[in-house]
Amino acid sequence: MGTFIDKVKRNIAAGRYASAGFDPRDAMIPDCLRGDRADVTLADWRNFMTRLIPPSVPHAGQFKLNWAFFLSRGSRGLALLEDLCGVIKQAAPHAVLTIDMKVGDISDSNHGYVNFAFDICGADAITVHPYMGREAMKPFLEDPDKGVFVLCRTSNPSGEEFQGTFKDKDPLFMQVARNVAEFWNTNHNCGLVIGATRPDELTRIRTIAPVIPLLIPGIGKQGGSLRDSVTAAVSQERGALFFLHQSSSFMHASVGEEFAQAAGTALEIANIDVRHLLSRLGRRSIEIPPSEPPPDEISRDW
Repeated sequence: MGTFIDKVKRNIAAGRYASAGFDPRDAMIPDCLRGDRADVTLADWRNFMTRLIPPSVPHAGQFKLNWAFFLSRGSRGLALLEDLCGVIKQAAPHAVLTIDMKVGDISDSNHGYVNFAFDICGADAITVHPYMGREAMKPFLEDPDKGVFVLCRTSNPSGEEFQGTFKDKDPLFMQVARNVAEFWNTNHNCGLVIGATRPDELTRIRTIAPVIPLLIPGIGKQGGSLRDSVTAAVSQERGALFFLHQSSSFMHASVGEEFAQAAGTALEIANIDVRHLLSRLGRRSIEIPPSEPPPDEISRDW
């Protein structure tokens, strides 16, 4: 399927801006799948998530699986993570498959994470934190076929504790963005994770990292604005090179029998809304099929 950046660009060119997040919790399993049982088994998790995949395939540019939720179920949970990665790769070979691990250690330890995410799970990308520096990150960075989404500016309130601290004239998150753009991205396989709740800072980051793919969580329930995020994320050099991530609003789009179709529709709506906004921003190369709503109608928060 080519390098990481090629795969990202092909999805964006196809209008697939939506990132589907698998963060499974027992409370998300619809009653129609478990009936009157109080307990939720790993088989219930698998049944639920595998049914979400088919209606999502046409609309998802990325599938992101958060390994913490699977790790909470021990070795069988990790086996389920591997299993789901295989299902997604077979059903959606076009999509970027990302394991959300938020790891980053000394180089020798990082080889273990690389082996798990890329060799065992067959993922296309991984999320990492930058605290240990570029030299330690080399195991993640050296293969251009594999992507690295670096935590830059997160949407959680306590992220300000370190990310907003200043050194010289720039806050830490700007230094992370600059270092990734200027020194880490030699193989064109880096991305940045930037929360949607800070669109002004997203604009600043985009000016120093104009050609790097962005992964943007935090729209909807966390308070981020779709309109503001898209406006801030568009690069004058490379256009709309980003994924807008949704997890709860994707997995929990409906609690009824139609939960799977509702999840796919949530991704479809996201893509339509982004294309409408891009059109209003003058990105006329983005085609909006006549069957879709007019560009001045943006759907509800998702």
